[in-house]
Amino acid sequence: MSTVKRVKQCAGCGSILQSVDSSANGYVSQEVLDKTDNRVLFCNECYEHYKNNYVAQEPTLNEEFLTLLDDAIAKKALIVYILDLFSFEASFVRQIDEYLRPLDVIIVGNKVDIFPDKTNYDELKEYVAHRARIASLNVKDIVLVDMHKKETIDKMFDVINTNRKGKDVYVLGAKSSGKTTLINAFLKNFKNDTKQLIETSPYPGTSLRTIKIPLDDTSSIYEPPGFSIDNSIISKVEPSVQRFLVPKKEIEVHKFNLHPGQSIFIAGLARIDLIGGPKTNFKLYVSDQIEVKKKSSSDLDKKFIEYIEEKRLFPVSEHLRKKSDFDVYDVDVEESGLRDLGIQGLGWISFSGEKQKLRFIVPKKVSIYSTRAKVQ
Repeated sequence: MSTVKRVKQCAGCGSILQSVDSSANGYVSQEVLDKTDNRVLFCNECYEHYKNNYVAQEPTLNEEFLTLLDDAIAKKALIVYILDLFSFEASFVRQIDEYLRPLDVIIVGNKVDIFPDKTNYDELKEYVAHRARIASLNVKDIVLVDMHKKETIDKMFDVINTNRKGKDVYVLGAKSSGKTTLINAFLKNFKNDTKQLIETSPYPGTSLRTIKIPLDDTSSIYEPPGFSIDNSIISKVEPSVQRFLVPKKEIEVHKFNLHPGQSIFIAGLARIDLIGGPKTNFKLYVSDQIEVKKKSSSDLDKKFIEYIEEKRLFPVSEHLRKKSDFDVYDVDVEESGLRDLGIQGLGWISFSGEKQKLRFIVPKKVSIYSTRAKVQ
């Protein structure tokens, strides 16, 4: 006789729970897996996202944008969700995720061209897919796009045409996601076979200036303004500094070997200290336009402010001049294997987890995040 046993799954992403490979989906400790009661269980990755007590805040959406989302749901529209791969966690907004769950979603990972040449794009795509599973989105396809390569943009619109099945299409994304650039690339080769005109006007019932592109006599593409990411460093500094934070070409990878008590100064904008655990090799991924330094000091707080005041790091912001302009977060790394710890809108560090304790000094109300490594 065959024995049938229910397999335990993560209540967040649905992965089968396992305690063998900490870098694979569904990992939990054997102690958690052995529990025989009926409590809801999460894998380590989902548990971190749900209980994460070192995230400062999440982006919020205004009522007009929610009105637009309600309309998309009523139409059962196809959603094209444009995500900035460099600032991925910042552009993946939980409040939007919750709205999109009833709808078919195409995820577009934009700016793939900024990743190092050795990047495994299949693994990067799986990273995006894993994050989508955590968000419980009904993803029909994932496309990685290089805005400088027409073939990747053409593939994106082929995927949209395959999946829309006569429905309206809503193209959503954060202000820095490259959404408008992709729409403009589409319009260069767009042939309007309808009697309707492409128009830009307030979306019905809102003041949101939205581009409407007719696809046929009964359906259109809608591109509303990008939503603001108010927990990203991009929103906390002046425009003259913002332009240096967004990579214009392949991101710089800085390698650091830190002992406890040493720090990485990221321009005059943020700082990462190793305050406990073993000597660790870190890779820091940031825009090629900003300066980083490894520092040792008996008073890192004083040294950091001195560097800002004397403009010995580039760039510095007029909004970030003193200790009270920054929040401080301590992160105890509990997971093993390759991990990323990131600062929304600025970049991330990748390293092998070995019970380290790190301190992040970031502008007030800027979030940090923890996830499995994007780049192997």
